[in-house]
Amino acid sequence: MTPTESEVELLDQVPALDCEPLRGEDDGIDASVKAAIECTPLEGAVSRLVLLAFEDIAALRAHWRSEAAAFKPALDEAADACAKASTGIRDWGYGKVACRLRRGSAAVHWFDRRDPTYGVVEGDRPDLARLYGWWQENGRPIGRKASDEVASSPTPESDASAPSVADAMTSVVCDATSQPIADAWGRRWSVSKVTFLDQPRFERVVFHLARTDGARKRGGAELKVEPIPVSRLQRLVPEAPRPRRGRTVLYIPLENFADAPTIRSYRPSGVDLVKEFSLVRSGGTATALVAVPGGACYRVRVPVWGPSATGNERVAKIFVDIQK
Repeated sequence: MTPTESEVELLDQVPALDCEPLRGEDDGIDASVKAAIECTPLEGAVSRLVLLAFEDIAALRAHWRSEAAAFKPALDEAADACAKASTGIRDWGYGKVACRLRRGSAAVHWFDRRDPTYGVVEGDRPDLARLYGWWQENGRPIGRKASDEVASSPTPESDASAPSVADAMTSVVCDATSQPIADAWGRRWSVSKVTFLDQPRFERVVFHLARTDGARKRGGAELKVEPIPVSRLQRLVPEAPRPRRGRTVLYIPLENFADAPTIRSYRPSGVDLVKEFSLVRSGGTATALVAVPGGACYRVRVPVWGPSATGNERVAKIFVDIQK
């Protein structure tokens, strides 16, 4: 199904997960919900994530009250709720969070008054400590902006100690300015595959990455994107096939990547702006080439690198979004 604009906004909040829209009463979505998605998280102990977006805070709070009243067994509010695998409800920076055990599995519910959104993450085992730890690193930062400040009072596990989400580049670039995205952890990555996605406002090229075991590379993996005329391509990458379609090439050298497949003159189906795609190797560097119409504008997102990375990630995705 083609996502609506509201669903795309929710999907953009969790770019590293596999998600799809939820719609209709059969999925438990009532009229006060403007968009809903269901995701498959990356962690083995986390089985499901659901996010609901509401039109206003009043609708969000009404939904929270209804959900909290239905918790069985009932949960009490406590300052140390969720800490040390304890059940209960407590305040966090932008709302409330509830930790519970149900039918032999753990679940964390929370609401965020900034967007406003309601989320539920469920585990496949009664390991509340691990699930709450996942929420702290992955669920709580959803919707956070660089200008946000922690609004909660200090607790043993307060928001002040939580890593922020890696800053996603929201500004769209139209000229020849390179956009370096460095992996400060110096991890070794390989490109496992490349996929393409059509969205209402942009087309997305997705680089699926897998971490390669072994020594870390000094300086870390790095990605740069620069739009160049087709006429410059042969001088920069002599091994590359000349695109037959498109006036501009997004030139994307993947510095310090361990491996990548070879792809030549691929024409992806279901997209219009991405005319051709190639991934070629020259020496120790892989270079991706995206042929697009002239004057294309784009943004780059690297969801797991940066201050929020734990250093334990095994997979990741890079998004290059081309504006329609």
